[in-house]
This record gives sequence, C-alpha cells and structure tokens, in this order.
Amino acid sequence: AGDALPFLEKAVALDPADLDARRALGAARLAGGEASAARADLDAVLLARPKDAAALRLLSAAWLAESQPAEARRAAERGLAVAPRDPALLLAGARAALADGDRAVARALAERALKAGARGEDAAEARRLAATQTAKRR
Repeated sequence: AGDALPFLEKAVALDPADLDARRALGAARLAGGEASAARADLDAVLLARPKDAAALRLLSAAWLAESQPAEARRAAERGLAVAPRDPALLLAGARAALADGDRAVARALAERALKAGARGEDAAEARRLAATQTAKRR
C-alpha cells in the first residue's frame, strides 16, 4: 500500500472528483496506519456517494483503528443498510460490535458473513469471532 500511496495522491490531486481513486487512497492510507487521513478521503467519497458500501467498510475499519468502536459500528450499519449480504461488511460489523462490547451482535454478524460466502482469511476470522463469542458467553 505504501508503494501506491504517491501514485494515488497524484491521481487525486490531478482529478479530485475521481471517487474511485480517492477511495483507493483512503484504503492505502488506512493500510499505512494513517486512519485519520483515510477517514478524510472516505468522507469525501461518501459525501458524493453516500451508499458506497466499500467506502463505508473502510470507514468502519478506520474508526476501529482510532479506537472509536461506536463510530465504526455506525459506518458498518450504514453499509449493511445498502449491502446486507456483503460478507466483508458483515465481518466489519462483527469487528465493530465486538469492539463495542456487543458480543451477541458480533456473533450474529460473523455467522451471517459465513452464510453470505466469506472466503479465505475473512471466513477464518468470521469462524473465530463466532466461536469466541460462543465460548465467552458460557
């Protein structure tokens, strides 16, 4: 992500209305540990496209990176209102709910992510979240 950052910054500087480039820049900044800068880019995307599910998923992750689980949860919930069967958004919602202390919702969202077709690392994380929740509730 760090290698792409200068190119994405230049692309956005050349065409600030390129929302896909701005969302990619937000993702790269988030991956590089710049959650606040990522949020600014993602907010710009969401002003123009309030139902951009990918931007909402990234915004949820950015809020989590800043230890703001309630905001992360709100972003994930906005995304799920648009794309209720998106496995990545369901997992984002599960992460945010768990960080916010809502184990039951985290478990339910993790299970929904698996049913919605989460794959690879996302599926493994969803299974861990669902199993962890079950174990913690005993």
